[in-house]
Amino acid sequence: MIRAIEEADLPIVVQWWNKAEVMYYADDNPHPSKSLEELREEHHKERTEWSEHTERFVIETVEGKLIGDILYHSYRTDIRSAVMGILIGEEEYWGAGYGTEAIRLFLKHLFEHKRIHKVSLTVSDFNHRAIRCFKKAGFRQDGIMRDNAMIDGKYANHIIMSMLEDEYFLMHRR
Repeated sequence: MIRAIEEADLPIVVQWWNKAEVMYYADDNPHPSKSLEELREEHHKERTEWSEHTERFVIETVEGKLIGDILYHSYRTDIRSAVMGILIGEEEYWGAGYGTEAIRLFLKHLFEHKRIHKVSLTVSDFNHRAIRCFKKAGFRQDGIMRDNAMIDGKYANHIIMSMLEDEYFLMHRR
């Protein structure tokens, strides 16, 4: 299940941002730690000055446990495109299908409600679990940005992936 992020969720979210293993797969490494106050400030900006271009949700289990977040940013109304990202912050839920389900719900929101034309993302080439998840959801590889990140002192490539609205609707015909 996904739902809009709330202020009360931030103490859990900030813990994910400060886990080295989680951030290894989610972002360039080393990732600077983030304080709760910094996250609150970012959350406030997402809800006010960035609200036209950014929307973040939390991912919950059926039991209501927060396990990650998913968002789009850089929304462009002129070409109806956005960039998405996902993070499963609780390692025990990795590889259990929660990311796939969250992406499915998120894409429904983007394509059916927001009327997005294209959603894109980047993923490190060594993050095989995420790449499989994105492909399973219907994303296609657009290209590779070589040596685009420094992870544990080594260069890593970023794979660019996207999905267009006609591809989404073809997959989800009723």
